[in-house]
Amino acid sequence: MKRSEWLASSAASGIFSSAGLSRVALAQDAPTLKIGVPYAEPTGPAYYAQDLGLYRKAGLNVELVQLQNGVAIAAAVIGGTVHIGASQILSLAVARLRGVALMMIAPGGLWDAERPNAGLIVAPNAPLQRGRDLVGRTVGTTVLGGTDQLGVFAYVDRDGGDYKGVKFVEMPASVMVDAVLQGRVDTAHVTDPAFSDAIASKRIRILTNPLSSIARRFILTAYFTNSTWLAANKRTAQVFAGVINEAGIWAMNNRAQAAQMLAKYIPMAEPRVTSSFGDKLDPSLVQPMYDLAVKYGFLASPVDSRTMLWNGK
Repeated sequence: MKRSEWLASSAASGIFSSAGLSRVALAQDAPTLKIGVPYAEPTGPAYYAQDLGLYRKAGLNVELVQLQNGVAIAAAVIGGTVHIGASQILSLAVARLRGVALMMIAPGGLWDAERPNAGLIVAPNAPLQRGRDLVGRTVGTTVLGGTDQLGVFAYVDRDGGDYKGVKFVEMPASVMVDAVLQGRVDTAHVTDPAFSDAIASKRIRILTNPLSSIARRFILTAYFTNSTWLAANKRTAQVFAGVINEAGIWAMNNRAQAAQMLAKYIPMAEPRVTSSFGDKLDPSLVQPMYDLAVKYGFLASPVDSRTMLWNGK
């Protein structure tokens, strides 16, 4: 039975209230589950679940730990500072090849070319019009060697440019617009909420959405943990994954409310949310990126995504 059907039947039978009270009591007594999250909208469900009280209703006592990027979050999961983290899935494959046993337990944000919420921004008068124009230029990104950089490489390569001639510098998303306008970088890859803020400011123009050069649709971020913790906490992981899925569905159906909620956690000029979220860990939405990452040297050898996707058992 689906969670939504269970909730409906339980409420109708009068069971829900007592079960809900039991879960709330369990949440108050349960050990703290620390979740590492970045300042990025694709991991919004982790924030929404906190404000909606979904963790507590499911019997989880969750503490959100905000960290700068996926690299810092992966380090925290590996080191045991947090139990579960949210990160772009490319960095998880890199860790796997280095012998770190990380497993994805729930999908996060989806890249959907029909609903772009990230892209390369340039100054209005910049002489950049296509992929090959980026050769010899400098691109700002929130993390080196990440999905943003992979997308730019694919975009330049498909336009006949030498992607190896593109330079990258790491910087916070909050300074990217000014960095582009001041000429400190030629372009920058910005994700929401900063991407929508940049468009609304009308100070920049969008060059392209390079993530679409990876695939039209793929899992961009995922919630993950280390295999040792997962083996000892399967039930907790199952409940957490269910809550994240529920929060993601809620957000896609209540974007105005979600935007106001997320603005309490992530700085944004005007509250808005645009992300789509996955409901299952589908290898077909992961493997194309991993294969492309091997081609461009982001992964030293092939990775079978099926070995990194938890089946919930």
